[in-house]
Amino acid sequence: MILDESAEPMNLPLALLQHVTEDFAENRQIGRGGFGVVYRGDLQNGSVAVKRLLNSHTIEEEPFNREAISLISVKHKNVVRFLGYCANTENKAMLHAEPGKALKYVFVEIRERLLCFEYINNGSLDKYLTDFGISKFLNGATHAVASNRIGSLGYCAPEFINRGLVSIKSDIYSLGVIITELVTGCKDIPDIKNVLRRWRYRWNKSLSYPPSGYQQVTKCIEIVSMCLSDCPKRRPYIWDIVTMLNNIENTKEQINDCDDSPVAPISPYPWELLELDMLELNFPFEINKQIPCSLQLTNVSNDYVAFDIVMTGVLLYDVEPKKGIVPPQSKCNVMVTLQAQQKAPNSTAFKDEFFMRCAAVNEGIMREDITQDMLDKKSAKGVDEVTLKVVISAVGSA
Repeated sequence: MILDESAEPMNLPLALLQHVTEDFAENRQIGRGGFGVVYRGDLQNGSVAVKRLLNSHTIEEEPFNREAISLISVKHKNVVRFLGYCANTENKAMLHAEPGKALKYVFVEIRERLLCFEYINNGSLDKYLTDFGISKFLNGATHAVASNRIGSLGYCAPEFINRGLVSIKSDIYSLGVIITELVTGCKDIPDIKNVLRRWRYRWNKSLSYPPSGYQQVTKCIEIVSMCLSDCPKRRPYIWDIVTMLNNIENTKEQINDCDDSPVAPISPYPWELLELDMLELNFPFEINKQIPCSLQLTNVSNDYVAFDIVMTGVLLYDVEPKKGIVPPQSKCNVMVTLQAQQKAPNSTAFKDEFFMRCAAVNEGIMREDITQDMLDKKSAKGVDEVTLKVVISAVGSA
C-alpha cells in the first residue's frame, strides 16, 4: 500500500520502519546528511528510503507533523515522492550511574522522527529534491542559535555555518542554491551572460523557442542574487519570491495569447561578439591516442573581434590558434587536441574548462598585437567571456 502511486502519504508505525530496515542496520545505510541517516527498506512489492533524523536534531511532534504534512502537498517530477512519516516519542526507564552512588532508574524521553520516500533505483538524487531544511530548528520562533552546526554542504547559509544562527531567511539561502542548480546545473555563483548563452544554445538545439525564456532565466538569476546575500535581512521572503515567479508566468501567458512565439532559432544576444557552434568540447576517449575537436567561431557583427583561449584543468591540450582576429561577417576554425593519455581521467572529479575572452578591436590589429589588457574584463569595456566545458566520453557515445 505504501508504494501504491494512488495512495496518499500516511503516518507510519515505527515498528514497520524498524522491520523493513532490519532495525536500522548499518548495512542498510545508503546515505548520510547533516540531519539524518538514510536507510533502504525492503517491502514485498519494492523498496523505500527511510530517513532517520539524528537524535540531536529531533523536534517536537507538532512542528514535525506540520512540516511533514506540508510535504504531502508537494507533487512534482523532480521531487522525490513522499510516502509517509513517523513521529514516535516514548518515556523509558533507564539505569543511570553516578560516581560514588548506587545505580538508579531515571525516565528518559526517546524521540524517533522518520521520513519515508520513494527509493531511486539508480542511486542518484542529482535531479531530485527531498525534505525541509534547517528552519526546523526554529520550532515556531523567527530566530534561533543551533549548538550543532551540521548541514548539507553547499546549501547552508553562511551565518549558520559560521555562528550557528538560524532564521526563516536561512532556508531562503538554500533555496537560492537550489534555483542556481536548476538554472545552471551547478552551485557556482552564475554569470548571467553565460547562463543565457547556454539556454539559448539549448533552446535552439531542441527546436523549442519559449517566447519568455530570456525573461524567465533573467528573473531567476535576479532571485538567486537576492537569496544568496550574505546578509539575511537582504534576502527576500518566500512570498516575495512566489510573487516574482507568478509575475513571470503572467507575462508568459500574455505572450502566448498574442501568439508571437518565435519559429526560428534565437539569434545571438547583442553582447555575444562571436557565435560558437558548440559550448561543450567532446572528446571520445581512447588510451594513448590524440583526440581532436574542431570549434567554429562566427563573427556576425560589423566589427573586428579579437579572441584569446585559456585552459584550466589537469589534462594537456593543444589549441591552434589560441588567439586571433575574426574579421566582420566571417568564420574562424579552432582545433583543440587532447594529448595522448595513458589512462582515462576520473569522470567524477573531471572539471577541465576553456575560457575564451573576446573584444571588438580596430581594423588593422594583428594577432601578435593582442594583449591581455585588451581582453581583461576589469580594465576593458565590452569584453565577452565564454565558458567551454570539456566532456570526455567513451568511444561511440559522442
